[in-house]
Amino acid sequence: QKWIVEFLYQNSIARWGHIKIMKFARKKNQNDGAATKKSDELPGHSHTINQRITVVPGRVYIHPIPQFIDNIAYLIVSCPPREAVGKLPVLGVLVDCGEDDIVKAHLEGIYKKYYACFYTRNKEIKGIELHAILCTHRHHDHTAGVGALVKELTTKRSSAEFRA
Repeated sequence: QKWIVEFLYQNSIARWGHIKIMKFARKKNQNDGAATKKSDELPGHSHTINQRITVVPGRVYIHPIPQFIDNIAYLIVSCPPREAVGKLPVLGVLVDCGEDDIVKAHLEGIYKKYYACFYTRNKEIKGIELHAILCTHRHHDHTAGVGALVKELTTKRSSAEFRA
């Protein structure tokens, strides 16, 4: 049975259909819980904004980002050294990007919740600087948003500075 799934994943109409079904299911789940959803919550299937894994205290963190109805992307954040906080940007590497709109919302939300307080004096730094997108495998639920995210990021800075 696995070969059928692998065969279908290579078919562009199957990829399109799978993504549409997952987005429809997510919207339906969100609409079912609309009465309890707060207006300031980020989109996604779980409350990952409050989850942060410390790798190196004060320097490296991992933030989970919900994707579709059952996947998770990860944002690896590298903070500048203590003496450079507020002067150098917070750098990020994204692992898997199924939904670019969800990732962008979470990039902004994570920055505001955890890192913006260090940049109140430096208005030039407006968010996490994403430097790479890593894909764990080629399935479209892990790669569907990469193209749109790269396209948006390359318009913000020259393509020589950003390599995905």
